[in-house]
Amino acid sequence: MKLSVISPVKEWNLIANGEETSIKKVPVQDKQAKDVLAQEGHALDGGLDSGWLWDFGTSDPISSYIYCLCAGNYHEIPNTDPAPTPMRIYCRKSKADFVDSKEIFRVISEGINFYEVLFGCKFPFKKYDIIYCPEYRIGAMENVGAVTFNDLFLKPADQQTDRGKMFHAYVHLHELAHMWFGDLTTMVWWNDLWLKESFADFCSATCMNETPSLYKVYKDPQTLFLSFVTAALRADLKPTTHPIRVGIKHTGDGETAFDAISYQKGASWIKTMDNFIGRKALQEGLASYVNKFAFKNTQLEDLVTCLNASLHKNGGQDIDLL
Repeated sequence: MKLSVISPVKEWNLIANGEETSIKKVPVQDKQAKDVLAQEGHALDGGLDSGWLWDFGTSDPISSYIYCLCAGNYHEIPNTDPAPTPMRIYCRKSKADFVDSKEIFRVISEGINFYEVLFGCKFPFKKYDIIYCPEYRIGAMENVGAVTFNDLFLKPADQQTDRGKMFHAYVHLHELAHMWFGDLTTMVWWNDLWLKESFADFCSATCMNETPSLYKVYKDPQTLFLSFVTAALRADLKPTTHPIRVGIKHTGDGETAFDAISYQKGASWIKTMDNFIGRKALQEGLASYVNKFAFKNTQLEDLVTCLNASLHKNGGQDIDLL
């Protein structure tokens, strides 16, 4: 995907999946700007007499639902510390003082290092921007290279709790895990939505528990897995309970699949599987899966095939993981 955008406001920042390759502040009457609009079938508004043309490089192949373009008077916080990939944070200027940017960048860097080992694959994209959006309708979204967060996460120091700080870090690691599981490899259909969400929950909680520098800072991250189990049990007691993998007939049904069963119960099952087949078999199976299906669509059976091949390679027997 190649993206060019004309911003009507000089002070705006524009953030998309790819890196900005050039920013040209030009009048809208400029031929290049007109050509961009004409290609998209748009007529000039007349009231828009000047703008700024942002060109973004051609992105890697991505699914349409993880496309992102954010535009507005965002305050930019660049990362000045060594990191596995370029990173920036964007937020409202009024909330900039609530952003612990060094800690967020540190959490993401630790997460990338952990996931590169877990998935046997380097961070697959060119950058990692974090955008805190006002009045965002969900908690966060794993758009490739431009992850969006509800800016309710940003609170003054006297309103923060240890549990809240841990949850904030956990959500960052959840969305980061999607870069490999959900973005680099994307489910064919909504019936396997649970798999990418459950895996992201499993990965983020595992990362916090097994990365010493995170475990020491965030109190009792092992309680994350306990909370998964209790949330799953509560959901199973309701009349609306359903299998972890539920059939989805159309996209409208997909919205009903976002619940504690598709997230926390699935994550609990994956943790059980991790203990059952062993971390080595899991890592090798994930590495095979991610590298074989990079920038492709997959389904649960593809992952199971890779895990069973890893089990067989490590002297184990094929088991029915379905």
